[in-house]
Amino acid sequence: ARAPGARDAVEDIVSVTLSVIEQVESADLPAESTETWTAYQCYLKAKRLIATSTEINYMDLAQPLLERAVELNPSFSPPYSYLIGSYNSGRKITTPGTCRAQGVQDALALCQKFLVNDATSPNANLSMAWCLLRMKKYDDAAQYLERAVEYGLYDPNRLNAVGTAFVYLGDADRGLEFYDIAKRRMIHNLDFLSTDYGEAHYFKRDFDKAFSYLDIEELRNPVRSRFLKCATFGQMGRLVQARSSAEEALAVFKDRWTGDEPFSPKRAVSWYLAGFPLRRTEDRENLVQGLAKAGFVL
Repeated sequence: ARAPGARDAVEDIVSVTLSVIEQVESADLPAESTETWTAYQCYLKAKRLIATSTEINYMDLAQPLLERAVELNPSFSPPYSYLIGSYNSGRKITTPGTCRAQGVQDALALCQKFLVNDATSPNANLSMAWCLLRMKKYDDAAQYLERAVEYGLYDPNRLNAVGTAFVYLGDADRGLEFYDIAKRRMIHNLDFLSTDYGEAHYFKRDFDKAFSYLDIEELRNPVRSRFLKCATFGQMGRLVQARSSAEEALAVFKDRWTGDEPFSPKRAVSWYLAGFPLRRTEDRENLVQGLAKAGFVL
């Protein structure tokens, strides 16, 4: 990320202004059936659900609206990033245990259309970076990520996704810089940002600082923050608390399990770890060690 300057100030203003406009317009959406809505109206409603809904199944509500927006106007680009994210990995929040393979392929196909519409779109390039990350094509993912940054992003949600991509590619410091920019531009408090900060510090092996963020549970997805907190407890040597937290995390995971195979602690942890496309072996070993110390069967 660049040091704050003229371009950063302009992007800050654009981000806040656009968010306020969308917030006002989404409040005025017609009450009648969504079948009569435009692509823009469907997108506004979906984005508001993603940003503000407290329902666990918020993506179940948002995804059909995003799909409808793309269907109504394939050249209208704003819904693409969110829909690709839902296909690619977003549903892991609400449907633990679900096979990701088809979603990854659907995300890639949609992302290719997105890039055909506008190859210089920063959001399209960021979406492709995440598709390639999920496919563990790390060098290609890094190239698309740098392109997205070069073309310029201003939406805080997308900037947050840039930060996470850098963390998974092994550059936690750069990831934290983008989290800071995203946080500065937010109108709504994204409930996963605290977990993202904690995760970045975990991979930096600054476990005390990681815990200070992870102790704040996500409202909609407590499973992710709890698993990371368990690993942090483990690496801090606080094993009694780690194992108590592990039992709590597994209880929530079991309650929400949607996999084709029956729930088991080992199956749950395996599914969870598969969702981390970590480029560096030492980062994956760090996470596995923490979870093992917390008593998880790997």
